[in-house]
Amino acid sequence: MTADHIWADVKQRWDTAIARADELIQQMTLEEVANVTLGQSDTMGCSGLTGSVSRLEFSGICLADGPAGVRGTTFVNAYPAGIHAAASFNRQLVYERGLYMGGEFRNKGALSVCVGPIGRVATGGRNWESFGADPYLQGQLGSQMVSGMQLSVTADVKHFLGNEQELFRNPVTNDANATIPAFDGIITDHDIHVLYLWPFEDAVHAGAGSVMGAYQQVNGEYSCESGDLLNDLLKDELNFPGFVVSDWGAQYTGWPSAASGLDVAMPDSIGKWDGGILEMAVRNGTLPESRLRDMGRRVVASWFYVNFDNARDPAAKASIYQAAREGHVLVKNDGALPLKTAKLLNLFGYDATLPPALMPSPSDFNGRNFGTSALDLEQSDEELLGMLFQQIRYPQSATLGNLWVGGGSEGNSPPYVSTPYSALAAKAEMEGTILEWNFNTSVTNPSVNAETDACLVFINDYASEGNDRKGIADPASDELVMNVAANCSNTIVIIHNAGQRTLDFADHPNVTSIMMGHLPGQDSGRALVSLLFGETSPTGRLPYTIPYKAEDFGSLLYPGITSEAAPSANLSDPSEFDYKFFQSKALGPRYAFGYGLTYSSFSYSDVSVSWKDGSAPASAPPDVDVLVPPEQLK
Repeated sequence: MTADHIWADVKQRWDTAIARADELIQQMTLEEVANVTLGQSDTMGCSGLTGSVSRLEFSGICLADGPAGVRGTTFVNAYPAGIHAAASFNRQLVYERGLYMGGEFRNKGALSVCVGPIGRVATGGRNWESFGADPYLQGQLGSQMVSGMQLSVTADVKHFLGNEQELFRNPVTNDANATIPAFDGIITDHDIHVLYLWPFEDAVHAGAGSVMGAYQQVNGEYSCESGDLLNDLLKDELNFPGFVVSDWGAQYTGWPSAASGLDVAMPDSIGKWDGGILEMAVRNGTLPESRLRDMGRRVVASWFYVNFDNARDPAAKASIYQAAREGHVLVKNDGALPLKTAKLLNLFGYDATLPPALMPSPSDFNGRNFGTSALDLEQSDEELLGMLFQQIRYPQSATLGNLWVGGGSEGNSPPYVSTPYSALAAKAEMEGTILEWNFNTSVTNPSVNAETDACLVFINDYASEGNDRKGIADPASDELVMNVAANCSNTIVIIHNAGQRTLDFADHPNVTSIMMGHLPGQDSGRALVSLLFGETSPTGRLPYTIPYKAEDFGSLLYPGITSEAAPSANLSDPSEFDYKFFQSKALGPRYAFGYGLTYSSFSYSDVSVSWKDGSAPASAPPDVDVLVPPEQLK
């Protein structure tokens, strides 16, 4: 189906949904319409709920975190994260990801799809949630996710717009009791359209029913109350018919935010929209009644758009496992992989096994099991969040166990986790291989058995909402790799990474293979072992650039701010980021965006060239470059 046909189908569905919503909204009182726009916290499997109108059998919409799997509930799957899905470059797999994830949450309401951040800042804490460092890639995969998800639930696309760093994402009050505003990203109109708006446009054309505003400011206005962003760009220019919901606690004004395009305030609107404030604004002429009813209409239309009666609930396991495999990227291989029949393997590194406990609270799980202080985002007040988000720095690695997802509200609730060690142990039992291991995090120079066929070193690189990463190198993990390589001539490194990192050990002659494992979800170990032993050939490619050194990113390595009193940065200087930045500076990367190896090899010989008229060339054939479309390499 062509893009025009898809958009025509989406428009027809929206036209029908809007007509049904109009009919229902006209039957509501002002108080009932206003209630639809009021968010409320909930503990029944939802991160929040829109208001309901029981008299008219409108139950409201349950909103849940979940770009990598429905969070905070049981009997759901833990999917590969966005960065992992991006590395597959596989539209169909991402469509299935949305389809199956939506099926698990069917009849509930809305699940999130991340197409922002787009990876401008190399150490961005939430880069792992979205689909790589390129707006086209983000748009192509994000729209597929939306198309699959909207067959069962409303896709809530976030974070609109320019959410490229966690530093100063919230206003804070300093020791002098002065309020420091949230970060202000200055972006030119050209760059908004060419870079930051592009993925959202694709998602809207795919039928997204909801868009979530971001915390920070853009061009001097908070994202959730910017008429330029919400009314002019999103609703008018992109013709977005769904509803705009605030990120949790990102509403800062009352009726002006409604006039500027915000439709639903989460997780509540204490002192801003509640207590009859919106109805009063309508009655005193401050807010047009047509705007209030438009707010309610957008919510109800999104509810009608999804065909709840025919929501799908397909088995997802095969697709999750395939996605887990395809998101691995082999960046170095000196013939070490695939592993042949091995008599003895030595295993090292903290990332090979499960964390010691699975906490009942997702926020506890993300924090304590990954070696950080736990912070429950839903139980902390706004000021506390703001202060902590400026000061906490997570460790670079999650040393308590295998990393299959990042931290924060976008974590997931796995029904099980196949770890590298558990999958290798099962394989060793079948093959008669002996495993020797040392996963002690305090031992950075472990003993190596001289008889081993290979040494496998498992490390990771952690990231979480609320913080940007402190760098793209982890000296402690690198030390472990180098020490093992000094005593093992066949050292294979597996990295479960939530973002790009430097790979200085790639130059070591004894490091024979490096696999970027990303965040593969519940089938982490099983997928890895199928690749290590050649049951599956790696097909993933990097959705970001790996530099030789961190300094190659220049000003794009860390979040930029001009002043702590009024933090801001020009997100259009430079306009290029990731691989386009490297191209603009004539910098050669260690491994380029789109790079990835596989086990297949081929060569061309006896190439001949003939003219179209059939005559023979007068001289030797010219040099020939053979270009193979990426989809044909699958």
